[in-house]
Amino acid sequence: PESTMRTSAWCLLLFGALLCGLVAVLLPTGGLGSAGLTRRLLPAYLRVHRLVAEFSRQLFGRSNKEGFAEKNAQNSCLYFLFDDTQLQRNRHLSILGTVFDVSESAFYKPGGEYEQFTGRDASRNFATSDTGAESGSFSDNLDGLSGAQLADLFEWQRFYFSKYKCVGYSRGRFYHPSLLETDYLRGMKAAADAHLARKSQLAENFPPCDATTIDGKTVVYCNGALNLDPNNVMPNTRYPRIFYNKFDATSGCACVLRDMRSDGRVAVYEACSPDALQCTVLRPPPPRD
Repeated sequence: PESTMRTSAWCLLLFGALLCGLVAVLLPTGGLGSAGLTRRLLPAYLRVHRLVAEFSRQLFGRSNKEGFAEKNAQNSCLYFLFDDTQLQRNRHLSILGTVFDVSESAFYKPGGEYEQFTGRDASRNFATSDTGAESGSFSDNLDGLSGAQLADLFEWQRFYFSKYKCVGYSRGRFYHPSLLETDYLRGMKAAADAHLARKSQLAENFPPCDATTIDGKTVVYCNGALNLDPNNVMPNTRYPRIFYNKFDATSGCACVLRDMRSDGRVAVYEACSPDALQCTVLRPPPPRD
């Protein structure tokens, strides 16, 4: 019954809290008697810590604000904490503090194309597409990166989750010794999410045009069809415009609603009527400051 499950959960929560408190007090003071015993108890402490956090979330309906290292949908990370000396060359690759075993891939073996990324966390290099070949510099410092770069970095992390086994977490900039995410990592996640949200909003307001080739020339159009009657329009009819996307410094064709045709980010194609539902592109869009 649900009441029994909740009672059991409360008991585990209370027991876990007591154990966590005991170990948290004894570890810094050396009260456990020996370094060997400390090393044996620490993994158990971390696992109980996670169980307490998860049961707390389920019992009280809270979102996982603790930022605890969560299981990935495709690969469950081992709850092992690495320090810099434990990241092995040609075996471990850390990105955003998440450690993957890449030893089976030829890319990371001695002489491999990406060998230089192993044995360290080079998150900044992934975000900036810097292989280190020229600079010889590798860093996990993400300060000053744009939202787009951070979003790309988290996409790289998802790629590694899909290809390699996650074997733990790297203590330092991204994870505390308790396996809790640092404020630094959470801040970078927030910046990446904000970028993606804004990008999604732009895509909704300025969806890309369709394009085809007629008599060797590119024709852009909206509303899913060519040769529509411009006199038979609906409130949701869209018009092809040059769209200057300051968000990522690009330009291209976007389909805009009637009331957005005067938006400062759009322009009418050369030799094309403002009310046209398709336009022939005579030349690439001119640059705009």
